[in-house]
Amino acid sequence: MSNPEIVRILDSYVEIPHDGGTATYLAVTSYEPPASADEVERSFPDGSPHELASLWATTRRAQLYFSKGSCGMTMLSPSESRAETDRLRQLDEVDDRFYHPGDVVVGLFETEPDRLFYDPERSALRLATPIDDREDWPLVGHNVADFLESYRDYAPAGGWQRTFQAGS
Repeated sequence: MSNPEIVRILDSYVEIPHDGGTATYLAVTSYEPPASADEVERSFPDGSPHELASLWATTRRAQLYFSKGSCGMTMLSPSESRAETDRLRQLDEVDDRFYHPGDVVVGLFETEPDRLFYDPERSALRLATPIDDREDWPLVGHNVADFLESYRDYAPAGGWQRTFQAGS
């Protein structure tokens, strides 16, 4: 069942005009209809965390403040999330210093190598940065709606990550 709070927040994102020097572009937010229960089940046969199930019951995939080369991000579909999570595991980035076995990658950023992931140990969303150890990765939302609201409010101004790092 769709999460009305997530829908309300996604609908509250506005288009942001950016001046890219030689070109002006519009960063937009769009989201797809919910993922099918079949896609979620195929992607996570052992069950997906409740928080992610709520996201995917609301939207299969969302692009936030997105434009090629912008600071936007993509909230991944269940199958994309599974593929990105498995890719990290194959790269042996799963250990005490980085990703843990239950972690699930939820989002990727357009111009940053950071990843948004669900940390089941803390039941929260965190921002994985490639140069820092896990202990330094900030908590960026106690739930999906919390993250979406904060990202909406701070991303257009830039430096949104500092907001979370100061408060994590």
